[in-house]
Amino acid sequence: MDELRVSFQKVPTKKSGDHWFVSYVNPGSGKRKRVKKKVSGLLPTEEAAQAWAKNHLPTLLKKEVALLNNQQWRSKSEVALLAHQFEAFKKLEFPKSYWQTTGALQNYVLPYFVTIADLPDPNSWYPHHQRFKVWLLSDANLPGTSKKLSVSTANKAINSLNKFCEWLRDHHQSLTYDSCRPLKAYPNKMLNRRGARDLVTEEDMVLAVNSLRAKGNDLEADGILVQRHTGMRLSELLGLSLSSLTTQVPDKLKETFKSLGIDTIYGAIYLDSQPKHGYITRGIDGSISRVPLKWRPEISPKYARTIPIHDKAVWNILATRFQAQKDLLAKTLHGPNKENYLLFDKGQRTPYMAAVKEAYVSLGLIPKVSHLLRHTRITELTMLGMDDKMLELLMGNKALAQKLYQHIVEVLNRKTIQDRDLQDIAIVA
Repeated sequence: MDELRVSFQKVPTKKSGDHWFVSYVNPGSGKRKRVKKKVSGLLPTEEAAQAWAKNHLPTLLKKEVALLNNQQWRSKSEVALLAHQFEAFKKLEFPKSYWQTTGALQNYVLPYFVTIADLPDPNSWYPHHQRFKVWLLSDANLPGTSKKLSVSTANKAINSLNKFCEWLRDHHQSLTYDSCRPLKAYPNKMLNRRGARDLVTEEDMVLAVNSLRAKGNDLEADGILVQRHTGMRLSELLGLSLSSLTTQVPDKLKETFKSLGIDTIYGAIYLDSQPKHGYITRGIDGSISRVPLKWRPEISPKYARTIPIHDKAVWNILATRFQAQKDLLAKTLHGPNKENYLLFDKGQRTPYMAAVKEAYVSLGLIPKVSHLLRHTRITELTMLGMDDKMLELLMGNKALAQKLYQHIVEVLNRKTIQDRDLQDIAIVA
């Protein structure tokens, strides 16, 4: 520990009082580095920080060394340049999801072929394809962890290899088809599919919500309740604005839910866009850049979703937050545009997920990631007997359902888009 020159600094925080940060000199780079609070957890005393450093710092350093070794391919200038050009190409082609391909390339494909197999020339990769495929499930780890890859992640790496080789053939013209043929992915039957064990139970939900509220994390407590009863993605939840809540519920949706035994609908969420960036920021004028919903080509009523709210508690949570933002709109705090006033204002993806995980862990429960709330809601509606295509339409799963049921989309959203003016959203007694 002496060679790391470990030191401790006390920094006051707004929510949880004093926190002692652990910092050390990285032996590889020679630079001093501070351990993030989300890694160490709250360290209220210097003694707690010292104990954490003694028990956990060696493991943290091992992970850093592993990450450094994993990225040794960057020292090969030609390969690094190709990877940079490929990333720029995919970013133009798929600006919202390019990292799924380029991230797998940089974390698995290039480390294996360039560093482990010592093959910096992609023309020599093809004979090693099957070895790479076996390595993904036998020896590869998730970046910075000791966790093995799932079959789904392995298939993403295989897809990344195929895309990279295809780009080299078609755009860089440095490969022939025979020198790097596509590698076949693992079969679908091996994929780690969601099951009953992944469902979020009502008992665990209540415990997690109470734990979050006890720690002052009301935004996260409200958020997981809304997610659980709407099936929204986290990016959609954090992007809800004054334009998103409506009392206008299309008759078609009322009929659908009535057929499931749900007679009372308090209102609905109207979704046509989400914040552009995972970390939500405002412009000088208070505006927030927005992009189409996942799987949708543009921001338009044509591709919008209307999600009915039939749970009174959830509606009241949304109505309370609506009123708070409506008051800020009256003061034009973020300008006159209603979409600048977020119902979950100041909510950010990483702190949100960390707070929810901490709540589950503190209760001795298995952490349930935010997306499992969506999985639970979809399962619930399926068990109630909702039509598969209607379910896809409400949850925004596939573009196929949107295409096949375009006439239904227009019916569902017609009343909602007729009047996007600010409405009187009231709390239900």
